[in-house]
Amino acid sequence: MFLFSKDYFLKQLKQLSPTEEQIKTLGLYIKTFKEEYKNIMEAFEYVYNSSNSHHKLIMLYLANEILQTDKSYDADSLQLKKELREFIQKTFGKSKAEAKKHQPLYKKYCDLENVWEERSVINIDKSFCKEELFIEIDNCDGNRRLIIDILKIYLDKLIKEDEENSLEKSL
Repeated sequence: MFLFSKDYFLKQLKQLSPTEEQIKTLGLYIKTFKEEYKNIMEAFEYVYNSSNSHHKLIMLYLANEILQTDKSYDADSLQLKKELREFIQKTFGKSKAEAKKHQPLYKKYCDLENVWEERSVINIDKSFCKEELFIEIDNCDGNRRLIIDILKIYLDKLIKEDEENSLEKSL
C-alpha cells in the first residue's frame, strides 16, 4: 500500500493543468487518501492562495471533481468535502472578482458557479448542505433528542430559504 506524500501532492497541485485526465487522476489520488484531509486541505489552500486566477480556476475544477464524484459518506470523505466547501465559500467571491479583468476567464468562474447551484453541489451563499447535516447527525452518537433538534434547525433553514426564493420570484 502506498503512503500519502505531501511533497508529491504539492508538486502535483502546482503543476495541475486543465486537462480532464490530470484533474480526474489527482481527484482519485485525493479520494484515495481522504483520511489525510488535513494535509490535503493545507496543501490545497497553500497552492490556491499563491496561484494566479487561471490556476485557481483549475484547482476549483479539481475541487468540483471531488465534490461531484465522491459519493462516500464515511467520516473522512464527509470532512474533506465539508472543508473544501468551506474553503470555496470563503475564497470564491474574491477569486471570481480578480478574474473580472479577463472576461473569458471570468465567464468560466460564472459557469462553474452556475453548475454548482444547478446541481446543488455547493452553495456560495452558505445555505443548506446535506453533508454538513450528515456530519452533525453522526456526531450525535445516536442521541435521538439531539438528532431531532438538528433536523428541526435544518428544516427551519430550508423553509426560510424556500420562502425567500418564493418572495424573490414574486417581485
